[in-house]
Amino acid sequence: MSITRAFLKGLGVAVPVGIFYWVIRLVFDLLYTSWSPIITRLLPNPSFLNTLLLTLVFSVIALILIGYLTELIKPLRYLKKAALKIPIIRMVLGNHAEVSLPKSFLGKKAVIAHLGDLRVFGILMGKITIDRDGTKELMCKVFIPNSPFPATGFLFMFSPQNVEVLDVSLAQIFSQITTYGTQEAQVLVVQTQKAPSV
Repeated sequence: MSITRAFLKGLGVAVPVGIFYWVIRLVFDLLYTSWSPIITRLLPNPSFLNTLLLTLVFSVIALILIGYLTELIKPLRYLKKAALKIPIIRMVLGNHAEVSLPKSFLGKKAVIAHLGDLRVFGILMGKITIDRDGTKELMCKVFIPNSPFPATGFLFMFSPQNVEVLDVSLAQIFSQITTYGTQEAQVLVVQTQKAPSV
C-alpha cells in the first residue's frame, strides 16, 4: 500500500470520528451550560460528579418530552425528518424506516448464509468458480454487512447449499441491521430453491 493511499484511508476514518466527537462535545457543553444554573439552585455546592449526573438525568427527561412533542406537533415532525437526513443523527436516534441502499446493492437478493450452527444476514453479490487442480467448484459471493453500518462489511464465499434466498427486500434487512435487531419481529420467508440463482 502506498503512503498516499494509507494517508487517505486514515483520513477517511479520522474525519468522521472527529466530527462525531465534536458534535457530542458540542451537545454536552450546551446541555451542561443550560442545566448548571438550575442544578446550582437545587444544590448550592454541587460536586462535579453530581453536576454531571444531574445534567444527564435532566437531559434524558427533556429529550423524552421533546420526542413526545414531535409526535403531537406537526412542524416538529418535519424538523425531525429533516434532521434524520443527517447520517450521524439517524444513527444516534436509531430511526431507519427509510433505508437508502448503495447503488452496488440494487437488484441484489437478501440471503441467509450458514456458518456452522450460525445463520447470518447477507447479500448475494454473484457467483464465482474456483478451479482447484482441474476440479471446478461453484461458489456464491455473499457480502456480510456490519451493524449499524450495513454498507460496510466482509465478502465471503459459500457453497450454494449453505445459502438460502429470502423473500424480503434488502431495505428490510438493512433496517434490522442498522437498529441492532430491535425492530419488531417479522417472518422471514425463505424461497423454495436451496441453491440460489444469480
